[in-house]
Amino acid sequence: MSFVALPWFVLVTSGSAARTGIVAFAEMLPYVLVCAFGGPLLDRLGHRRVSVLGDLGSAVAVAAIPSCTTALG
Repeated sequence: MSFVALPWFVLVTSGSAARTGIVAFAEMLPYVLVCAFGGPLLDRLGHRRVSVLGDLGSAVAVAAIPSCTTALG
């Protein structure tokens, strides 16, 4: 659902197609990277370590949302 909801929210609130595209790109980039590098990382680092690193990365991304919204303001 977020694939549709977040870009649509940006479009409705800002009216900017460029910002909508940036949000859609930022939303899809992690999935593309995980598909490309997920298997080799699991083989080299192990399931538990990759899971912990993924959770930490998610926490950093969520914590960055307020700073990104004030910067785009």
